[in-house]
Amino acid sequence: MDHIRETRQKELRAWFKNAPLASTIPMTLLELNTGMVWVTLSVQERYLVEGDSGRIVQGGVIATLADAAAVTAAMSLLPSGHTPLAHLDIDFLAPVTLEDETITAEANVIRETLRAMWVKVTVFGRGNEIKAFGTARFAKPK
Repeated sequence: MDHIRETRQKELRAWFKNAPLASTIPMTLLELNTGMVWVTLSVQERYLVEGDSGRIVQGGVIATLADAAAVTAAMSLLPSGHTPLAHLDIDFLAPVTLEDETITAEANVIRETLRAMWVKVTVFGRGNEIKAFGTARFAKPK
């Protein structure tokens, strides 16, 4: 896709740095294009819970990464402002552990109508293993 306007890109990068959970769950916006985003998160000890297969990253952390990537991709199609999340559906395929070190979400807008946008999100771990995937639907501002 074509690169978004330089001013909108600056706005979104600034918004991303100051997003509500940015200080709690620090993420890095790696790539930002129109309708497409890559976001990364360093796996930290504080994100771990005891799972059936040992200590794993709590699913809410992964969902937060997916949501942050998806909303940024959706907002890249808007001339300004924010778009609220209407629905988030995530399938977890494999546990994320400290050994993954970093997880990365790729988000792509796959459909846009007058009232909504759908975004496909894939979360990758070490060796590009798919850890989770899903879709997010955002309401478009009137």
